Parts: sequence; C-alpha cells; structure tokens
Amino acid sequence: MFGVLDRYVGKNVLYTVLIVTVILTFLTTLITFVDRLRYLGRGSVDFLFLTEYILMQVPGILVMFFPIAVLIGGAVALGSLAKTSELIVLQSIGVSRTGIVLSSLKILFPVIAVVLLIGEFIVPRVSQYAETKLNYAESNGAISLNYLSLWLKEGESFIV
Repeated sequence: MFGVLDRYVGKNVLYTVLIVTVILTFLTTLITFVDRLRYLGRGSVDFLFLTEYILMQVPGILVMFFPIAVLIGGAVALGSLAKTSELIVLQSIGVSRTGIVLSSLKILFPVIAVVLLIGEFIVPRVSQYAETKLNYAESNGAISLNYLSLWLKEGESFIV
C-alpha cells in the first residue's frame, strides 16, 4: 500500500502541512486574543477567563485554516522537492506526476478525515459553550444564552 517513495513524499508533505497549520493557527489565535482584549473588565471577564475562551476557539481556527494550510504546505513541500531535483529523480524512475500527487494525498487523507471530524463534532459544541460562557461572564450572570433558550435576569425576575 505504502511504498518507500510514497512514505518519503508523503512525509515531506505532511510535515510541511502540519508546520503551516501550526503557524497559521498560532498567528490567528494571537490576533484573536489581542482583538478580544477589549472584553477585559466587562462583567466578570478577566485575563484568565479570556485565555480560556480563546483556547476554546482554537479547534475552530484550526479547522478554518486547515484547507489553506494543505494548499500552502503541499505547494511548499513539492516545491522543496523540485528545488533539490528529487521530483525529477522520481519521474526518471517512472513515477508519474499523478503518482507523486497521490503519494502525498495518501498520507494526508487520514489527517483530513480527523480535521473533518473535529470540525463536524467538536467545534460546534466547544464554540457554543465558549460563547455561552462569554455572554454569561460579560453580563455578570444577567444573560444566559444556550442553543435552546435565552434567559434574562433583571432584579429578582427572569424573562425566558
């Protein structure tokens, strides 16, 4: 199933895609954190709460930027192989261009499936939970919002 050449090309592409994914996720998380600093002092939002909120947003950021990371990482990895003439050597021993692309995709398909599952099952729940906690903390418990209802508190009265 996986030959030596498949593993070599796939490993290079996978490492590059993972590095680009980490860099894009980190930069976006940092920018989001700086942007959300404006919430400090609203209600009971403090630095520790804001850090926890941003960490709950990381899976969504990762899923959002993963397709871009695959595109950039694949291009960089294959470009690196072309720069060192390894693609020419692969083609000279009989591996077609399609075979080279399939070698890189064989390794990436499980990673793509994992990211797809994260985006489908984990991200919606974690993002909703983070937003609910932010709304609750920002309003000092006066507003509680979840996917089923909205609760407002004024004095001793609740509005559902």
